[in-house]
Amino acid sequence: MASKKDKPKLIVDSREKVPHRYPKELWSFIGDVVVSPLKDGDYTLDVFKDKKWLWLERKHSCAELYSNIIGKDRARFFKCLERAKLYRYRYVVVEDTLGSLWSLRKRVPRMRARPDALLARILELSMDYGIHFVFAGSSAERVCRSLLKRAYEKWRRYLKNDSYS
Repeated sequence: MASKKDKPKLIVDSREKVPHRYPKELWSFIGDVVVSPLKDGDYTLDVFKDKKWLWLERKHSCAELYSNIIGKDRARFFKCLERAKLYRYRYVVVEDTLGSLWSLRKRVPRMRARPDALLARILELSMDYGIHFVFAGSSAERVCRSLLKRAYEKWRRYLKNDSYS
């Protein structure tokens, strides 16, 4: 078994309001957790912090996603998407279900877009920027953990073989 110093460190963006919990038995592939400002994304591992390997953005709800795609935070979010194009793997993990889009108007009183239009925009962004939107609901932490672990495994294979696989 690898020692703690041989394992990658999880870096959590210091602007994350409510970061995931990190129980050691579930995050066994991680050595330490470090809270630090990240230029891109909300989570990464120290081994590929400056390597443009994984861009992992977390959205707490469909309401936050709406605000980023169509609402008041649109300009900032689209700058993030432009920077994300440089990454090998790109994900937005939403802590809500896709079905929640259709009840969004009740929760966001000033919502201008119809749910179908928001879904169409999400799909366009996926195509235009190569970003995978994962509506994970209550499994968001598990999805983030799995993405980080898989990206780390791919990174190790890449270093070993000196090729993408």
